[in-house]
Amino acid sequence: MWYRVLAPSADAPPELIAATAELETLEALVADMERFLLARDWASLEIAMADSRRVTHALQNAMEEARDARDESFDLGVYERLLFVYGARQSQMARIRQYRKGVGERLTLIARWKDAARTIGEERRRSALGTLDRMS
Repeated sequence: MWYRVLAPSADAPPELIAATAELETLEALVADMERFLLARDWASLEIAMADSRRVTHALQNAMEEARDARDESFDLGVYERLLFVYGARQSQMARIRQYRKGVGERLTLIARWKDAARTIGEERRRSALGTLDRMS
């Protein structure tokens, strides 16, 4: 797997198991978002982003519930994994912003060409030469 796994022990408190499960779900969603981003599957990416926000809140709640069962090594492991998730999400958001900027520039250029074409077309319709052509 591409991330560090916290090995749950058989006697781990259920709160720690729940927090670890939420973290694994969040990591899987980041991988899904990467796949959807590369495929430009915007609908699936939007759903995965919404799910990741929901899972992030669930992880916060699970970590709060596991407050008494957590130790320093568990917190450090979660922190390292969350740093990876944060870095991956920041990279994804930067690429989405760059793509959006490129699309915006292309749409602006298309709009300018349409305006220019419309202007040329309007002048041609009102031209006196056009009237003369129809008369002959």
